Amino acid sequence: MLPIRLSAAVRPEFLSSFHELQVVDYFEQDVQTLKSLQRAIKKLSKAPPLPDPLPEPPAIPVSYVVNLSNLIDSDSELNKDQQMKLVFEFRKHYHDGRPANEIVPLVHKLKKRDDLLAKVQRDLDDLLDEIERGRPASSFRSTKAAPRSSAETARDQPAPSSRKAPAIVDDLPARDGGDQVPAAESQDGTEHQLKLDSAFDECRRLMARALAQGERWVFEIDPSNTFAIEFDASATPPAIVAKADLRDHMSGAKKKALVALGWKVSNGTTVKASVAAAALYLTGGLAAAALLSRGVRDVLMAIEGTRSWAVAGDRDGLTGPAADFAVALQRVAPDVKTIIVKRRPAEPEE
Repeated sequence: MLPIRLSAAVRPEFLSSFHELQVVDYFEQDVQTLKSLQRAIKKLSKAPPLPDPLPEPPAIPVSYVVNLSNLIDSDSELNKDQQMKLVFEFRKHYHDGRPANEIVPLVHKLKKRDDLLAKVQRDLDDLLDEIERGRPASSFRSTKAAPRSSAETARDQPAPSSRKAPAIVDDLPARDGGDQVPAAESQDGTEHQLKLDSAFDECRRLMARALAQGERWVFEIDPSNTFAIEFDASATPPAIVAKADLRDHMSGAKKKALVALGWKVSNGTTVKASVAAAALYLTGGLAAAALLSRGVRDVLMAIEGTRSWAVAGDRDGLTGPAADFAVALQRVAPDVKTIIVKRRPAEPEE
């Protein structure tokens, strides 16, 4: 096996499976790195013969519908985290293009459970409303700031049921220690890795940190593609704000993905737009992509996106925002498995 590093954002020191192997860098893609790669390939040993007899073929993959349905049909109690993860899975599969007739029956089946939390039921209603409208909802009803009534104060209590209520799991793990803090987190807690296929829990945890401690977190897909989240207490109502600073392909795939998820997206600043227009004029339009330098192409394809979610000043309304943000990360970087998350000082107010 020959590990080849195609991006400087990949940090071999974080990958325990590769720390003893020689990694060939190929993200510069110049003549020298090509020769180094060729030499490394020539030195590879021949692959061993296949085993005889061959192992049994793997089992046929089971549809996600079956797995989710089995969990919902379980006789055991579903706690708060399990219920919110189900809502996230429904939402993710819908945003990934799965048909509504696969999602809606699962939503209705979950709503029939005796131990369903009132807040989760509202999130399910929001999802059904989103599916009926055929587009992402701008926000969750449960995240809008409003005077708290006695009913809202008890919104995390289960709906009336003869079954024993499930235990409530804390949304915000302790900052120092604890099994829920990522294992790859740095000693000072300022940087760690995030697996995109299980991003929801960590996005919700970091949004809670931003809300409670005023922290700003940057999600680095690579040095040219980053997201950031922070809490804006000065907004009316106060909100969790997410920003994206990306370099898009000429097809505009990233911009289209964010717009479909309800983000406001612009093509960089006025200065970038002016430079892009001049570059297109000088290079003759259709030949622009081939003739422009790498720096100018970055300017041409730079996009900036923002989205905000109103919160009532506590952690209870973060399920929807965390699910939406996790889906945005996955849609913008569908081929990326792991990204780097860094804690940064809050941006100064303008």
